[in-house]
Order: sequence, then C-alpha cells, then structure tokens
Amino acid sequence: IEITMEVNPATLTEEKCRHLREAGVNRLSIGCQSFDDKYLKICNREHNTEDTLNTIEMTQKYFDNYSLDLLFSLPQQGLVQLDIDLRKLKDLDPPHVSAYCLTLNENHPMNKGRCPEEEQIQMFSAIFTSFKKQGLNRYEISNFSKPGFESKHNNLYWTDATYWGLGLSAHS
Repeated sequence: IEITMEVNPATLTEEKCRHLREAGVNRLSIGCQSFDDKYLKICNREHNTEDTLNTIEMTQKYFDNYSLDLLFSLPQQGLVQLDIDLRKLKDLDPPHVSAYCLTLNENHPMNKGRCPEEEQIQMFSAIFTSFKKQGLNRYEISNFSKPGFESKHNNLYWTDATYWGLGLSAHS
C-alpha cells in the first residue's frame, strides 16, 4: 500500500515528519515548484528555496520514497532559468519528480510574460533529457522516477483502478 501525503515546504516540521511516519504514511510529495525565489513569489507560494531545501533534507531522514513537484513555463521563465532548476534537481537526486507545465485559463494574469508554446515544448524536452541522464524514467505524462519508485497512485489513473483521496480538495 502506498500512502502519500502532499506537503508544502513552508509548513513541514520534523515533528510532523515523525507523526506522519508513525501514522503509516510511506511517501511524501513536496510542492517545490521551483528553486528560484523569484518564481516562487510569482506563483504566490509561502515558501522560499531555503525552506524547500530544509524540507527535503528533513524528509530524507524519515522517507526513502518521496516526490518533488516542478512547475515550468512560468511567467518570465525561459530555458536558461529552467536549467537552474534542473541542475538543482540533479544535485538533490530525488527518487521521483512530477514536472508540470503551468496551465491556466487564457485570461489569467499569470499568462502574461509566458514563453510561447514552442519554447514550452523545448522545456519539456530539456526536462526529459536531464531526468533520463540522472536515471529518472518517464512512466506517465508528467512523472519521472527511478526504478521501483513509480507512484502507485499515478499509475491507477491509467488503469482506471479505485483509490481513496482524503482531505481538502481530494477526490476518490
């Protein structure tokens, strides 16, 4: 059984990690989004890069299985800026990464200053290449993992199996 808890870097503590582990949670999904404070601020995230790095370090003490979320195609972000995130992810060497292209309604204010679709495709290609070099294999549209660390939950979507989603905004 896989029991994953989504966590935000600004709110996780070592005490929470201990309690989650004791309660049977065996995988964390950390909403990093970026390792650049500029983009975290644009995304209105509560955390900064230092919070993220501290959260990852804390997580590694309690969980072998965890995932990091990466957002790309953020306003004012290009391939050069994405490469900073990719190099940081390489250094961190996580067992799983979910890489999501920012998708918004056409009139959303965060669409202003985003790169064109062609560059978004190049970004995903850069992500794919970088992750493949570090042993993260693509097993689903936006998900990459080392062998044996594929998310059971993510795989359920493609087999139309049942699962439980518990908590705010969760669904089953």
